[in-house]
Amino acid sequence: EADGTGGGSILIEAVDPRKPWRPLRMESVVIPFQRHAYQEARWEPGRGATVCISSQAGCPLDCSFCDTGRVKPAANLPAWAIVEQFYAARELNPGVQRVVFMGMGEPLLNYSAVSAAIIQLQQDPALSRPWAITVSTVGVAPRMRLLATEHPEVALALSLHAPTQALRAQLLPAAAARWPLDEVVRAAWVHAQTVGRVPMFAYTLLPGVNDSESHVDELARLLLGGGDDGICMRPNVNIIPYNPTSAGETHGFEVPSSKQLRSFRTALRSRGIRATIRWSTMASRQFAGACGQLTASGVTAALSSNDQFDVTVAPHVLESASCSAGA
Repeated sequence: EADGTGGGSILIEAVDPRKPWRPLRMESVVIPFQRHAYQEARWEPGRGATVCISSQAGCPLDCSFCDTGRVKPAANLPAWAIVEQFYAARELNPGVQRVVFMGMGEPLLNYSAVSAAIIQLQQDPALSRPWAITVSTVGVAPRMRLLATEHPEVALALSLHAPTQALRAQLLPAAAARWPLDEVVRAAWVHAQTVGRVPMFAYTLLPGVNDSESHVDELARLLLGGGDDGICMRPNVNIIPYNPTSAGETHGFEVPSSKQLRSFRTALRSRGIRATIRWSTMASRQFAGACGQLTASGVTAALSSNDQFDVTVAPHVLESASCSAGA
């Protein structure tokens, strides 16, 4: 059910013929065009849209503020199921012109399928231009380098969320244990040098946890240092408002106010870091479809994968729910 802005949450269940006994449940979110990322809920229908797609059914990582990590066991989605989400989004909003791998799962832990899906998606005229596709990662360092080599026209978004290894280990325990912060930063530096574009750094703001002046200073040192100790080129931090989740509730996390978000943005900019508040990541909060809330719950029918070699056919969208950005 659309709300007239071209946005929505799409839930899909697909059947993989290789494992018919285990349906794959995935969720995507369509975000309509927003003229200024720093403005809340000022959408412009008819001006294009972005679809946030999933690379896995569930997630093997257990980030402390994300409910997707509670969907176990996680399963890799095949390339056809990843691509199908784009065409399902087109059914909801024909103006979808950008794809971000920021839905369920860690894309770089399903690299082969994600790489194949990127190649297929780039056959669409709207996605053939550089940077039309963005892959987000929690920091799978070896594959960040591989992505730069094999897909230099694909943008990278690095889910940072903490300026130190100690805090990162608290917020992203599984990721921090496997890929230490210094290794992740070095991989981001290599990626930037290879493709000529600085990654976007995602930072979920958790009041009282990672938003102090000392955190700002540590983040500036991390990202502005020269050579192998930092990104060197002027980085861009996307400030993500924490969305309420069951996982976050167990840790006592609170939703930041607009004032707290703006204050953190101002502090980063005062240190020479470009910073943007991504209000759009709050889209679909009312349907538990915002950033960190995706669990693909509520799917009631199945999508056969018989079309897997012809994903341009009209997709079977099982359930669409309208979305709007919160203030």
